[in-house]
Amino acid sequence: MPSKVLEVRASKIEGSKRGKKMKFTPSDLTERLSADVTELNHFLSSFRYEGMVFSGLRRLFNEGDRKDFNFNLGGRLYCANGQGYIGMKSEDRANILIDGENIVEVDINASYLTILHALKGETMPNKDDVCEIDGLPREVVKKWFSNTMGASGFQKRWLAGNLDELKDAGVRHEPWMTVKAVEKIVLDHFPIMQDWPKQEVRWSNLMFIESEVIEGTMLALKRQHSLPSLPVHDCLIVKKSDQDLAVEVLTEQFQSKVGIKPRLKIKGASFGSGTASPAC
Repeated sequence: MPSKVLEVRASKIEGSKRGKKMKFTPSDLTERLSADVTELNHFLSSFRYEGMVFSGLRRLFNEGDRKDFNFNLGGRLYCANGQGYIGMKSEDRANILIDGENIVEVDINASYLTILHALKGETMPNKDDVCEIDGLPREVVKKWFSNTMGASGFQKRWLAGNLDELKDAGVRHEPWMTVKAVEKIVLDHFPIMQDWPKQEVRWSNLMFIESEVIEGTMLALKRQHSLPSLPVHDCLIVKKSDQDLAVEVLTEQFQSKVGIKPRLKIKGASFGSGTASPAC
């Protein structure tokens, strides 16, 4: 397992894929954060995996050069050695076994949007699939949200590779679906995004809250139930037999940290009525 489990990166410079690594001064806070990840690594390394290799986890914090940074921006858990199982295609991850048992993925539907609505005291649209907007393929809606929430303002054009990604996903991109045309439709559907360029809440704030929910759920499953779980951004891989308990604990953690009940989706097994489609 890795000896260093915390990483801090500076804000991303335009045109670069990620911010530069930063050194940080150890403190009581970093010791506690490190201890939690190390605890999970030692626990998870005791299980037998098929279809993947578990090389440990690290927690990556972003925008370490911001004045208000105090290990409160970003914070997602990643594989310590490259992309690992997180970088696998979802259909390949579905073949993973933990101690010989099939797995499922428990997803938080529209995680960032749900957190943003909660922070602003607004109500989420009451529909199973919040990314489903009449007249637009949901993959186009997802791509718009991904581009917008990863930037400080609205995009003027699709990013390099976006149209190829949509094509690979089997989505036909019509000529009229410019970023501005899609933006108008999405903003009419989600007024909460209209002031995105001026909002103080950024993607790194939303990601931190999400990461606290995910790690909190993993620690609770480990400490209270001795059950393994693996993070994949806004979802958790768990053994199929642990599905119901994982849903219960993830819901409790989300409610305690965000203030509202999340919509969850199970990949790999049928889930009760009222579940949502995969997150935006």
